[in-house]
Amino acid sequence: MRLLLILLPVIFFVLLNAAPAPTVEECLEEFQKAKHCACNTPNLIKLVPTEEFEEREQKIKEFHECLGPMKCEITKKAVAKDKKQIELLKLLGNLYDCLGSNGNYDNAKNSCRSWSDKGSCSYGAFITCIAEELAIKPECSSKDVEEFKNLKEEFEGVCQTNAKFRKTFSGYGRVQLN
Repeated sequence: MRLLLILLPVIFFVLLNAAPAPTVEECLEEFQKAKHCACNTPNLIKLVPTEEFEEREQKIKEFHECLGPMKCEITKKAVAKDKKQIELLKLLGNLYDCLGSNGNYDNAKNSCRSWSDKGSCSYGAFITCIAEELAIKPECSSKDVEEFKNLKEEFEGVCQTNAKFRKTFSGYGRVQLN
């Protein structure tokens, strides 16, 4: 009983100070703000040499400063999705001489699309196909190809993060987010 008398004011204080869940309108506004902040940054979701990531990291910092704290799941998941893609692209940037030269990576991705398992985040066959395409390119060493194959889990992580975003996004129904 004594414990209950001590805990009751604490529970009451916590309940009074708990932030209410954001409304759909607030989330739409936050998502629009995120889109506005993103318009002020260059296309960060593309393959570039590692050396160019320092400038990109500054732009990412500016984006977060523009956006401020996020309250809504849709915005958090959209930002997490982009962050995961940028992390993967940074790793791929280490292999830029192989992947970026002559569009090797983009060409291999397009050649191997039939190997991707639509709707699944299992990338084994797709990564193997791309690696085989890269292995015959003069710009790619066997070490480059092995490093690329070792990124399978990162590719799958991007896919899983994208799936979480799509699931959250679909929860907004027909509400316009653009």
